[in-house]
Amino acid sequence: MINDIKRISFKQILFFLVCVLVVEFLLLKHTPFFWDAVSKSGRASWIYAHGLSEFIVPTELNSGHPPLWVGLLAVFWTIFNKALWSSRLLLLLVNIGVVWQIIVLCKNNFLKTVSALAVFLVCLEPTFLAQTTNLNNDMLLLFFTLLALNSY
Repeated sequence: MINDIKRISFKQILFFLVCVLVVEFLLLKHTPFFWDAVSKSGRASWIYAHGLSEFIVPTELNSGHPPLWVGLLAVFWTIFNKALWSSRLLLLLVNIGVVWQIIVLCKNNFLKTVSALAVFLVCLEPTFLAQTTNLNNDMLLLFFTLLALNSY
């Protein structure tokens, strides 16, 4: 089994995981925002309605969080139309970035025989899988955390 794992390349792992994420996108592209992300959708709608001219929402809508996720949602809605599938497309791109950063992290910090298995174990973890479906900023935060860790 160890010899089989040694033959798995990181390109094969990335291709497989991206295919899984694309299938997930296709299956969930009409799934609405979950309850905890509805407020982010409201802030993104405000930015979208104001033509991307302001990224700081009014006090009554503001939660105090940085507007990167809601700003990106508004930009994607401007480019691809204000629809659930365009929000899911943004999440798909962020998820692919997270998977890439996980592969880089495992590739740089584990032996070749362990790193392929480590990538799959991390990507099969239930909390990680759940976050790949949630239209929230958690995966964006994970992406930048892993990017910073890999840059270090």
